[in-house]
Amino acid sequence: MILSDPDLYPDCCESNVDSYILRFGGRKIQGVYVLKHVSLPLYQLIRHFIVFDGKDHIDITPFIDNRTHNYFVPFRTDRANIFVQSLDHINKYTEQETEQMYYVYCYLDPETKLPFYVGKGSQNRAYTHMYLPREKNKNKNKTRFKNKLEKMKQQGIEPVVAFLAQNITDEEMAYSIEESFIKQYGRLGYEQNGILLNTCLGSRPPNHKGKTYEQIYGPERAAQQRENRARLQKERGGYGPKKHKTVTKDKIREKTSGTANPMYGKHHTPESKEKIRKNKTPRTGCEHHMSKHWILTSPEGKIFEQVGNLKGLCAKANISFATMHAAFVNKRVPKCGKAKGWSITTKQDIDDNSFRGFSL
Repeated sequence: MILSDPDLYPDCCESNVDSYILRFGGRKIQGVYVLKHVSLPLYQLIRHFIVFDGKDHIDITPFIDNRTHNYFVPFRTDRANIFVQSLDHINKYTEQETEQMYYVYCYLDPETKLPFYVGKGSQNRAYTHMYLPREKNKNKNKTRFKNKLEKMKQQGIEPVVAFLAQNITDEEMAYSIEESFIKQYGRLGYEQNGILLNTCLGSRPPNHKGKTYEQIYGPERAAQQRENRARLQKERGGYGPKKHKTVTKDKIREKTSGTANPMYGKHHTPESKEKIRKNKTPRTGCEHHMSKHWILTSPEGKIFEQVGNLKGLCAKANISFATMHAAFVNKRVPKCGKAKGWSITTKQDIDDNSFRGFSL
């Protein structure tokens, strides 16, 4: 992974070096500072320029902080362009080692040389902001960043895309680097002297796994969110899989009925029917549940029997079909829910003395 920091300020080190050489002479040397990141467990390569006057190496634009010295690595002349290109692909698609790698990028104003947005992405994500189609509703999903791009486009100004970090294999690390740069430059209107148009500190998706409503929404909003969730579930027909509306069912029926049905006018031969009946499904490795004589036994010893249609038999017993079919396939007794303690087997297995099911 390569982490870089392009020259983002008007009085950058390169222009300072050029001014110095124009006045006092010397030779410009291009290279990188090697620094440990202030908050992340990685090292940072920052492009930098110094002057060699024939005797000493002079740093015209040193970092203003408490460090006593810097580690500077000069470029070899014949490899300088390759190295710079690997740090900063500007105005072309990113050429990383694999598509699974991530990068952190920023948008620069070509006039001020200042960044106004920082993001994280992969493949051509950095360029999609400029080519997204206009929304049908002009006010939908409007952000300060999009307004800035739209205004620049109207003025005929092309923003510069600079890559701050590339070839990152760990997505969590990419999110952390993105957040570190956003904190470094600050958000306009959120942090003092902030210049970025980002609204959030990072784009890391929230992880609510294992959290309660109180932990996610706070004690004041938790009850309201529960009511909203219950209301929406009732509106969609209760809990469980979403069901098609009558209009949707009619459309599906119209497209697949009559001559539109691929089996229209065709009939299975007796041999085909027998093959289908005895066919073993690849998912479970057992015969289809409609071809068996099922026997369910409740924890109290009550027996339910039916040939085929295990789903209907489970409905009569008021237990879950999916739970009992999984119990049969995996040879187990459910330990929770309505089916707790129920056993399942088949008459075929009892007759063959080869229990594929599991019973107490």
